[in-house]
Amino acid sequence: WQVIRPGAAAPAPTTPPALAATLTGLAERGAEVCVVQCDVSDEPGLAAAVGEIRARHGRIAAVLHAAGLPGGNVLALRAPEDIARVLEPKVRGTVLLHRLTAPDRPLLVLCSSVLAVAGAPGQADYAAANAFLDAYAHTTDTAVSIGWDRWSETGMAVRHTTLDWPSGEGEPLDHPLFAARRETSDGWHELLLRHGPQTAWP
Repeated sequence: WQVIRPGAAAPAPTTPPALAATLTGLAERGAEVCVVQCDVSDEPGLAAAVGEIRARHGRIAAVLHAAGLPGGNVLALRAPEDIARVLEPKVRGTVLLHRLTAPDRPLLVLCSSVLAVAGAPGQADYAAANAFLDAYAHTTDTAVSIGWDRWSETGMAVRHTTLDWPSGEGEPLDHPLFAARRETSDGWHELLLRHGPQTAWP
């Protein structure tokens, strides 16, 4: 547990420089940033973290679930334990987060990926994990799943060269936030978000 606030503790020395700068910047603007490290798929550890947060801040108003691991190969070459590692943060982690924060009824924002509907070579397990998030959001009125595209300068796709929604897929949209739309087999609409430095601030 680490608390970073104006004029108080700085980020731990082991914090990556870019993250340390972000945390310090938030604190300088008056925010209190509490850093709690745990495995979202480990129920005892997550329960302890949620308990600490609730004890310090009271009711939890919102949860942004962005944990995840990338896939890495075709399924025929993947060991079951490797597939499980990709599924656990998004599948088990989502269920645990929802259950452990249920008394607060927070807004639960699930960070999914366009790969859940578009797919990509070698990303079947990752696509399945994100498809679970999309489906889970339909089971409760307090959750929403956002199918992110590749982030231009940070995130899993940059670190692991994960493919994004293939160019030209879906119905093009004349919209400031969404580039394309496609209809799923069960009648839902998936929207492709393309909004970043290259498109918004040329």
